[in-house]
Amino acid sequence: MEGRKREGEGKEEEEQEREGKEEEEEQEGEEEEEELQDTYKKEEGSKARKGKEDDEKVKE
Repeated sequence: MEGRKREGEGKEEEEQEREGKEEEEEQEGEEEEEELQDTYKKEEGSKARKGKEDDEKVKE
């Protein structure tokens, strides 16, 4: 009886660890995605400013 109880506890612990790892990986993935979005926005902003500068040069 006690052996089965310990076995069940071990499975619960393994499941909790697995869930914790999954949550951690998911959070890391979200953080990476946010960083990529920030980088993209900065690059688009740079392109827009450069385009605007080029337009002003053409007007002159």
